[in-house]
Amino acid sequence: MESRDLLERPQRGETEEDILRCQQQFLATGTQPSVRVIRSADKRPSASGNRWAKDVICLGEIPQVPPEPYSGPAKKFRILPEDHVDDAEDMETDKECSENPEEHRHDTHITAVLSKIMERDTSGLPVTLPPVTTGAFPKVFHRSLELPQGQALPGRKSLFAQQTAARKAASLTSGDALPPFSHTVSSIVEGATTRASRALENEVQMDHSSTTEMSQMADIKGTACRGLVTGQGLGTADAMRELQSIHKENEAQLHSMGDAKIKEAQQKLLAQLDPKLVALMRSRKAPSPMNAESEKTDACLGDGNKGRKKVTFVEPSGCQIQVAHTSTMEEKPGTLIKEKHDGKCLAVSISRVFIIAIFGFRLVNKAFAGLPLRPALDWLHMDKLETEKLEWLREMPQLSPRRKRTSQEMQARFNFQGSVVPPDIELPTHLGLHHHGDEPECAGYSLQELFILVRSQVTQQRVLALQILGRIISQAQAGELTEKVQGSLLRTLLDAGLLFIIRFALDDTSDAVIAAAAQSLCNLIVCPSDEEYLDKLFCWYLGSSTFPMAPMKQEFEDEDDDDNDDLENENKNEETFKQHEGKKTDTDVARSDVIQGLLQTQLLQRIRYILEVLRPGPAVVLAFLQVLTRMARHSTQAASQVLDCPGLVEMLVREFLPVTWETSTKAGRDLTLAHGLPLAPAMKLMRVLSQVGRHASAIILYKLEMRTRVARFLAEDPNAMLLEPIQGQGLALEALRLWAVAASYGQLCDLFREIYPLLVKQLQKIPSLLGPSCMAEGLKDMRLCIAETLLVLLTAVTRAASWEDQLQTQLVSGSCSDESPLIPPPPISWVHVTGLGAFVQSCLHRCLQVLVQHPLSDYLWPLATTLLLYTEAYFCGKARQPSTNTIEILEELELFCNKSLFPFLESPMLQDILQRLRSCSVLCNPTSCVPGPESLHNLVTLGCNEGKPPVSFATTQSPFGLVTALLCLLRTIASQHKGLASRISGPLCASAMMSYMELAISRNLPVSHTSAWLLHHELNLLSFSVLLAAATVQLSADVARHSPLFHSVALALLGRLLGGSESIVADLISSVIFNPDFLPEGRQGGPEAADLEWGMTLAHEAKFEVPSSAAKVEVGKEHGSGLGGGNELRAAWKALPNLRKLYLLNCMPQSETLARSRALHEGRPHEIQALLLPAMSGPLLPTDWAFLPLLRLCSDDNGVKNTQSAGRDVPDSLSDTERASALSCLRWLVLLEIWRPAALSTISAAACFCRLACVFLAPGTDLFLEQPVHACMTVQLGRYSRPAFQNRLVFDEAVPGISSFPDFYAKLLVQFEAASFGDGLFSAFVLLPLQRRFPAALRHLLFAEHSGALRYLQLPLKQLTVPLERFTEPAETDLPLIRLYLHSLLSGRLRQSWSPVLYTIVLAHLNSFIFLQKHSHPEETETQTSMIRQIIALKEKTLCSHLLMFKLPNRESSLGFDLYKDLPALRQKWLHSKLGFNVTNVLSQIISS
Repeated sequence: MESRDLLERPQRGETEEDILRCQQQFLATGTQPSVRVIRSADKRPSASGNRWAKDVICLGEIPQVPPEPYSGPAKKFRILPEDHVDDAEDMETDKECSENPEEHRHDTHITAVLSKIMERDTSGLPVTLPPVTTGAFPKVFHRSLELPQGQALPGRKSLFAQQTAARKAASLTSGDALPPFSHTVSSIVEGATTRASRALENEVQMDHSSTTEMSQMADIKGTACRGLVTGQGLGTADAMRELQSIHKENEAQLHSMGDAKIKEAQQKLLAQLDPKLVALMRSRKAPSPMNAESEKTDACLGDGNKGRKKVTFVEPSGCQIQVAHTSTMEEKPGTLIKEKHDGKCLAVSISRVFIIAIFGFRLVNKAFAGLPLRPALDWLHMDKLETEKLEWLREMPQLSPRRKRTSQEMQARFNFQGSVVPPDIELPTHLGLHHHGDEPECAGYSLQELFILVRSQVTQQRVLALQILGRIISQAQAGELTEKVQGSLLRTLLDAGLLFIIRFALDDTSDAVIAAAAQSLCNLIVCPSDEEYLDKLFCWYLGSSTFPMAPMKQEFEDEDDDDNDDLENENKNEETFKQHEGKKTDTDVARSDVIQGLLQTQLLQRIRYILEVLRPGPAVVLAFLQVLTRMARHSTQAASQVLDCPGLVEMLVREFLPVTWETSTKAGRDLTLAHGLPLAPAMKLMRVLSQVGRHASAIILYKLEMRTRVARFLAEDPNAMLLEPIQGQGLALEALRLWAVAASYGQLCDLFREIYPLLVKQLQKIPSLLGPSCMAEGLKDMRLCIAETLLVLLTAVTRAASWEDQLQTQLVSGSCSDESPLIPPPPISWVHVTGLGAFVQSCLHRCLQVLVQHPLSDYLWPLATTLLLYTEAYFCGKARQPSTNTIEILEELELFCNKSLFPFLESPMLQDILQRLRSCSVLCNPTSCVPGPESLHNLVTLGCNEGKPPVSFATTQSPFGLVTALLCLLRTIASQHKGLASRISGPLCASAMMSYMELAISRNLPVSHTSAWLLHHELNLLSFSVLLAAATVQLSADVARHSPLFHSVALALLGRLLGGSESIVADLISSVIFNPDFLPEGRQGGPEAADLEWGMTLAHEAKFEVPSSAAKVEVGKEHGSGLGGGNELRAAWKALPNLRKLYLLNCMPQSETLARSRALHEGRPHEIQALLLPAMSGPLLPTDWAFLPLLRLCSDDNGVKNTQSAGRDVPDSLSDTERASALSCLRWLVLLEIWRPAALSTISAAACFCRLACVFLAPGTDLFLEQPVHACMTVQLGRYSRPAFQNRLVFDEAVPGISSFPDFYAKLLVQFEAASFGDGLFSAFVLLPLQRRFPAALRHLLFAEHSGALRYLQLPLKQLTVPLERFTEPAETDLPLIRLYLHSLLSGRLRQSWSPVLYTIVLAHLNSFIFLQKHSHPEETETQTSMIRQIIALKEKTLCSHLLMFKLPNRESSLGFDLYKDLPALRQKWLHSKLGFNVTNVLSQIISS
């Protein structure tokens, strides 16, 4: 045995001779081989006598010679399971092949195959019936049902057969065997595939086996076999015996060898083996840290555990459990379970029979407690245990009762529809709203979780998050979340970066993500209600003119303050602003303007790529078309970018506005692909782009061939198109609107001549819309919309045709200035439209009859509006024609008014319409257009759907469109036929109209984008009312009687009219504001009444004399004369023509802007440059427009901001013209202050004071000294001294137009000190801000920084315009100011002879302070004591007497105040406590002196 162990084995690289030598050495030892080869004899006869000869079958069609052997690469083989047994015949054949392998290796000839075909004899096999089962079909195979390794059935059996056999075995042993440990423990234990765990598993399974053979095999494997010899390849009967004999022989050999021989044999083996193989074997045998730790634990527990095998399992929580067991099958009480956790060892001695049960029970309860299932090891992807994921298999925790009862704010969660999920309601889990978040018991998704999902790598999660965010935005825009969520949800989303998340999602490669992002972007920047209301206003007066939906411009703030001096030039400011804008990032731009931020991210190019290349579905196409429409409404620059984007508009016209489309598209079929079909939103986009300007309209019409498409969509009946009827009607409607916009510029008028019959045919359908059938429906359907838009188109064409003759004359004569070049006339003349007037008037007559007879026919108001507007354009155009007879026009006007107009004006229906003005007015109902909580400064919306009261102004029940068109027509009739003025002025003097105008001018509505688009139309109505009154005031007694109201309305309109109404401002100033007919007080004793009213006021209020002037004035005036303002009112009323010129010069806009506005309002298509109104920046004129001539006299250096005087050099003195302008302005202000006080009520009192004080700051030093100026300022001072005005006067708040009032007051003090000459009027203005309730900083300025002005404040107490108590009450508490008071007296800067008013005020405050017996701060007490000592020590006893003996201010006293004859005893006692001695003698000396 020893010599056998020392034999060398063949090594790698040895030759055949070496192998033969090794074989001879083995045979020489005489040792029997471990494996024997048994060959069976060949039973087939051989004719040649060769036992290995093959039988050859000859076939006729098969060649006799076998093919050449295949010399391909050797195939990989697999080792069959050890229990695999073939049939007897196959085994014999395999033995033959194994004996002669070279002969049969590549024998693939058909003869070799056919020779193996043998039929098996089945005559002796028993026949068994299939077992009876309860199931209809065998159970579907699952991976969890796969048999464990090592339990495969003998022989090659299918999976189905193996399952059936396993099911039978389970049914036989059910109730006796325990469930296998592998399905319970191995799935929760990491590293369960180790060799030791498999041995333990086999041991446990064999413990419950019923066969002795399996038990014996387990003993051999568990105790003796080390895994080197497995017995694979031996027969089933001899395998166990051979393994046992080999094992015993090995043990005997080892026992016979000594330690020295064993080490020598080991060294020899290591020298013969490959070093890499040795290292590999040692690495496999090296103990892991876990095993080493277990060995240390065994050492701690004792030596009795050394011979035991240990299997270590790792729990999910990190706790190591070591199971120690013996290698025998007998039950031993010494078996231990050791649990090591946090350095602590626990040993429990229990029986090995219960180890598995206890061990599995503990782990299952610990890891799988509450789980609906227990994972198994053979499940897919369950080889590694992830406890965090298994936690979500537990039952969902319940909402705490405290959460249900609390009223605390909680994080908002949203469902899949974007609605807020109530936090106190438990929703079922099948809704899918519960997820793996911080609060799994709460249903819904928070914004933070949605922002996480939107960045997920899973496409479905990104799509879901974008869809939910889009629905949340939609509901927030609609105002449905206002009461459920605190703060602005949209502002929160934008601040969190939602805009760029959506933009990045549009760059995704997934179509679903792009679709969700497109819809979210559409919901964010597009408001469907805004577009709906703008379309409804299209048929109103100037309904196609809208404001740009861009944020209001903010003042540019330069970052470097040192560069402010260099920015004096306006061009430099613009360049610096552009440079500053160029430095902004996309985030900065989006923070100030969302649309500009999107344009800067090249969104237009991406939209073009998506629509042209990716070709998404209809929903995405419609979303992008709405987004582009919203961008076009943003501004002229944004619309230009859309129009100039390479290939974008061309692609839209080609794909979504084709002239022809597939004939297979049938009516009633749903749109599955939007490409290749005409879409109304695409036509609307072209219309909005055309509203930007006439050049954009020309590009769209001719370069993009929209002219052909407009004709195509209008030439065919909308119901006959191969589209849905509603789609065809919408397409025709938008085509008409696009044509109407183009006709407003005088374009596309030649198409009118080409399809004139079709237009007349459509026009002839209007009377049918007024029939009984439509009246019974009572609904505004698409037919009415098409008819209204057709009339808008005809109105624009008629206006263009009315200017053809004049333009043709200018072109022929060449009589045109260089600034305005010659304009070619339109390709249409008045002859082409003259026949439409009579038919439209007949339709209007029928429509007005229906309105009078049927009160509930308000759905016809938009149609009546368009009919009235066309009639007005027709009469204006006809009067403009040189060939028209004037008498013929007057007769036609009389006929039309008597037949159609007057019955409507005198009907009760008109009174009902006027009654609705107040309920639908924006000015009368400010809450209807106040920006909502979700309004954003960087994303403009019209606020039509933010949960506020419905915007009734723009609905079909709103009377504003109808009344505006009616007043416009009446104004035209009044300007052409003076004889009808008295009858057409009836609507102006109606009680409903009067009450509406009074309420409208009394409300001050802040201008924003949510109100501007409505104010634009309402102010047009009020303007037409006033202008109609101006045309009829001299002809109608009723209008003359209400002229003050119309004048007040005109004054209010000047400060409210918005951009685009410059021509109305000019008309109001020219014909109404300074019209003597609207100031009847000048003829009816108004000046005398003003003087009388002032005298009556003095009888109830404090009387004061007129402040004296430093200049020579007329003597002989009585007390109070001049403060009433009678003389100034007479002078102002007589100077109204000069005032008109003055304010036209100061308030008129630029000539270019005025020309554009006049062209728009008067309907001059050849001069209209754009239908888009100027950018929203507030009213055209400020509310203090009446002070503008005075503001022009001051520069920015005086603290008053005046944009009109910026950059103008301020002269040293004023010219005669400027002095006259200042005087006229002052007189106009006196007139407004007395006769129209409501016109100045919207200006703050502080602003009025500052504006009027500009007279003292004007260049030069003698403007306020002029007698007329001094008189006007005196009257104004009297008005400002009234208690009502004084109570409104506030200086500690921001004053409009003044950067800082203390700075302004400081400059006023400097001017007073330098050029007042002791003027009483100037002194009174300086003293007004020194009242006690105003900030102490103003008094500090006078007594600390400008104490020299104390010398010139010589205003007597009797001329003080406000009560003295406003200066002395309450007592001064500012300690530094009190010290300044005393210092000014002690230093002699403040004397009674110089400043009697301030002297009295200072005495009152000092006396109150020194005799105040309770001070809140020790410093005040020390200051009080020090002051008393200084006063007692004064050498000037008069001042000392005034300070100590002061009693009360008295304006009638010669001193201005009263003194105590004897100081009260309480005060004497107080002085004694402060001085420490009796002050009686001191006081007697002071009084006697």
